[in-house]
Amino acid sequence: MMTEPITSPTELIAEPVAKKRKSNAFLRMFFGNWKSVVGAVLFLIFVLMALFAPLIAPYNPLSTNFTQNLSPSHTHLLGTTTTGQDIFSQFVYGTRATLIVGVGAGIVSTIIGLAFGVTSGYRGGWVDNVLNFVSNIFLVLPSLALLIVIESLVHNTTPLLNGLIIGLTGWAWGARVFRAQAMSLRGREFVTAAKLSGASSIRIMVTEIIPNMTSVIASNIIFAILGAIL
Repeated sequence: MMTEPITSPTELIAEPVAKKRKSNAFLRMFFGNWKSVVGAVLFLIFVLMALFAPLIAPYNPLSTNFTQNLSPSHTHLLGTTTTGQDIFSQFVYGTRATLIVGVGAGIVSTIIGLAFGVTSGYRGGWVDNVLNFVSNIFLVLPSLALLIVIESLVHNTTPLLNGLIIGLTGWAWGARVFRAQAMSLRGREFVTAAKLSGASSIRIMVTEIIPNMTSVIASNIIFAILGAIL
């Protein structure tokens, strides 16, 4: 008769302590790099600008009641457009659409690409062939043309819809990167140990492979956001 191993109180205490040390090490590494701190501050400024746009913008961005083509001044910080709209107000309100489209598309495309890429790279065989075939189809899809066609059919587009369309059609490049990374990790010792312990494929991909791809995932989100905004 087999008995389950008894977990000692020391082990129960050591696990949360190890997780806390790991999170503290990440925070020290993040705030120890001045580039990451500057990037985080700039991103926070744009988030605050988007949230408090009605308080920051001096005028309605759609108003055309001003003189056309004014130079920057104390009343119009960035001047006016050829239709008499305040450029600074448009810039402030434009951060909302930019963040919704960019961040939304970046997260959606990364999640889809991660699911396709990690599954394809880890499972291999016919699963890899099928998912790789689907990825290749999305690689050759003209995303901008598809976006224009869908918007012409919908008639009432929003930044959220734009971000969703871009995310659903722009995940293939990230999937190829994640696939290559998963293929390099599936033969590592910790993955083999997880297999021998009886862990399922989904559990191995979620708990063993994806956590070791955090840097690749972070870079993919950043470039996906940039691509979506452009």
